[in-house]
Amino acid sequence: MNSADLDTKQTTTSELIKICVRDENRDVEKHFFCEKRQLVSKMRYFEQYLPTDEAPNESSGKSKNEHKKKREGMDMHVYCDIVVFEWLMEYINNHQPKLQIDNIISILVSADFLQIQQLLQECIDYFCKHINDVLLLPIDLSCLHEKLLHEISRHITLHQFLHLKDDKNKLTANIACYKLQDLLHSYTKTSMHAATDTTENVEEDNELYYCVYCKELYTMEQYKKIECHQSPTYVAFHGQVTAKHCAHKKWDINKYLLCLRLHSHSWKEIFWHLWSLTRPPLFCTQCQSYFVLPHFNHCATHSKLPTLD
Repeated sequence: MNSADLDTKQTTTSELIKICVRDENRDVEKHFFCEKRQLVSKMRYFEQYLPTDEAPNESSGKSKNEHKKKREGMDMHVYCDIVVFEWLMEYINNHQPKLQIDNIISILVSADFLQIQQLLQECIDYFCKHINDVLLLPIDLSCLHEKLLHEISRHITLHQFLHLKDDKNKLTANIACYKLQDLLHSYTKTSMHAATDTTENVEEDNELYYCVYCKELYTMEQYKKIECHQSPTYVAFHGQVTAKHCAHKKWDINKYLLCLRLHSHSWKEIFWHLWSLTRPPLFCTQCQSYFVLPHFNHCATHSKLPTLD
């Protein structure tokens, strides 16, 4: 019995899948063996290429020999980096290989392509935790597609994004765009179920409006607590004198973003600008009134004496 017959017999009895990995960069080829059930359960990508095991059915005309022949032909050919694939095989066999700075991008892309969900989550967590070290590597990050970048942006905290060191702008603009997209869509998305009053209020309070009097942006939550110092005063229902913002009916957030970009503001600057505008109003203990976060250094009560010219 030669080695080929031994491999075929082992594959047939143990339901092993023979994976022929070809590394064109290194011009080498290596064979890996893995149980079919484990391969499909860990790497969901192979589900479409590996048929499920079917017991021989006499009524359907399939004999045991035909079923056996079908199982013996389970050989696959994959073109990828052998080192990366070997790392992945160790992972699905529970050998717990370690993620490192120099291999995180390759493992991340491979885990996403092969649909290894648990590994994908681990890679995203590791990537976000060591993002500044990863950005120092001489690697082109264009291999990260939009869906993957969006998922990464959701896992990066505001503190990490604020201290992101990306001199070559490899990821900053993309992360800022996706974070801005999530920020703006947080109030436009509609619930598939009957939303409660609380849910409706939360979504509505995040929407931005443009005041025709003071020319500033505000949310509905800010409208309820903050007075507009440029609008005409009026007597409210309970007799108190107040002044409120008045929304411009034709103001468009998309045109506002375009205007900011035309003035050479980066996506990171635009995100922090809109993020500050949508924060809940703060309360000033000095003047006993609410104010928005962009006005943190401006108070209606001034501590210094006026200077007369």
